[in-house]
Amino acid sequence: MIRWFIDLLYGAAPAEFDSDFGLEESVQRLRAATECSVFASLARQTAFGTVRDDRVSLYRSNALSYPATRHYFIGKFHRLGGRVVLSGQFTMRWWGKAICTFWLACGLLWTIFTIPTAVRDPDAWYLPLFGIGIFAVGAGLIWVGKWISRKDIPWLSVFIENALLKEPPNSRQNGGAPQGERV
Repeated sequence: MIRWFIDLLYGAAPAEFDSDFGLEESVQRLRAATECSVFASLARQTAFGTVRDDRVSLYRSNALSYPATRHYFIGKFHRLGGRVVLSGQFTMRWWGKAICTFWLACGLLWTIFTIPTAVRDPDAWYLPLFGIGIFAVGAGLIWVGKWISRKDIPWLSVFIENALLKEPPNSRQNGGAPQGERV
């Protein structure tokens, strides 16, 4: 149970994408497929973020997802044995983890610090329940946010593959969304 909860908040899924192109062209192709303006990506599902050879940070624009719990691909391009590879991980951004950790810590600390008061004063029995409620609501919001973002990892994977392969297995005109999947 504790491991599940830690993975919910801090878990990351490693990923690696081979490119059929050289380093500069791989960066250019992924950058060209990625939206530069968040306003341009409001009309359709697309990837938004930063693409450089030393830093790639992408997320799927999705009006329903909460930015703190959204899945991001964070990585960089490498040259490995004559081929170009984009390697990184799918995870929440550090500030999202920090916000969620702060919320949960407040709930936990409130509970811990109010237990002695509730033990000394029977009329204050409800005080620790506030902390438990804060913690439970925070954990629930994190879970719901992750559930809403559950299709981001496969969608971004196909998006990246479509940009980096000469003949992508799931190419489509809508910016790389998987075939047969509704976006």
